[in-house]
Amino acid sequence: SNYNITYNTANFTITTKTITITADAKFKCFGATDPALTAQVTSGAIVGTDAPSGSLVRVAGEAAGSYAINKGTYTYGSNYAETYVGANLTINASLAASTFTTNNAWLYFGYPGDQTATIKATPTGGTGPYTVVITMNRALRFNVVNSAGDESWTATGGVTTGNTVPGTCPVSITGCNGSIPVSTITGLAAGGFYSVNVTLLQDATFTATITDSKGCSYTTSFLTGGNANGRIDAEDVRCFAGNSSIVKVTLCHRTGSIKNPCITLCVDENAVADHMAHGDYMGSCLANCATPVANAKPIAVVADPVGEGKLSLNVIPNPTSTYFNLVLKSASKEKIRIRVIDVTGRMIEQINAVTANSTLKLGSKYQTGFYFAELTQGKDKVIVRLLKQQ
Repeated sequence: SNYNITYNTANFTITTKTITITADAKFKCFGATDPALTAQVTSGAIVGTDAPSGSLVRVAGEAAGSYAINKGTYTYGSNYAETYVGANLTINASLAASTFTTNNAWLYFGYPGDQTATIKATPTGGTGPYTVVITMNRALRFNVVNSAGDESWTATGGVTTGNTVPGTCPVSITGCNGSIPVSTITGLAAGGFYSVNVTLLQDATFTATITDSKGCSYTTSFLTGGNANGRIDAEDVRCFAGNSSIVKVTLCHRTGSIKNPCITLCVDENAVADHMAHGDYMGSCLANCATPVANAKPIAVVADPVGEGKLSLNVIPNPTSTYFNLVLKSASKEKIRIRVIDVTGRMIEQINAVTANSTLKLGSKYQTGFYFAELTQGKDKVIVRLLKQQ
């Protein structure tokens, strides 16, 4: 009370605290859901229990590449002076879907040259090296009918296991322990491939799982080059008829009869090509004599003149990816008929009254696969196999 006080006010100032917020780099596989976007305080310190609000955002896009992670609404509030350091979300390149293939979609067990297929997985995209796993949907079959009825599974490397149903496991199968066949290779370099050779008695589906070094994987059970169902169809065509040393196989013969349009025959293997050139097909007859949907091929058929030997044919090029040039030569001036069929016996093209000693171009619109060209001139006949490639 001894004083008369005049008071002048002042301020107590709390300044913002300086911090640096650094986004965490993120990664995802192509087609996967985005991971949570997070950040760390890399400079300065947060007071008490203060926590961030809002969210980081990234540049839009789903193709393979790098996308900037921006600050968006992410903040610790107005008490902080924030410096933001961005990062990227990297989307790994996809693994291509068209890298699981076979060279033979329909196998005829017991017919030499057409009972084995190669299953091939070729990683593309992603980041190598890769791990590739190829497996089959069922166990291998052994000792079917007799000891010659063994399926086989041979990988180009890695670990192979096989199964025994029925019968005993041959020593050629590694790790024959009741599991389905599985082959694995790790560390496969970019540009490489992994394959398995199989011999089959019945239909089978195969699965390939390809995982890149970033952990991104692609799985498919559809074999490009396989049948319409994407698998390999197989049939046991051994018929064991006769006592000669010539292999005999089952074949469906088209009779031309309305009452019995087709019958199942047991024929020598060296007669198969001629039967197929006339519309027959390998294996037992199907319902309504339908032709199986397949790309199976008989063993190589070369020009095989029959009759007086006047007619000859040279095909240039063969195989081809564009068209075939058929060079026809004959001592006769009689017109030539040309029929082209595929390996299922289906008529593709027929050309009548072709002039002898001429060159004919055909096949530009054919799909890839094997075909038979049958030339007939009077009593002379020539059959030649054609191959249309990609």
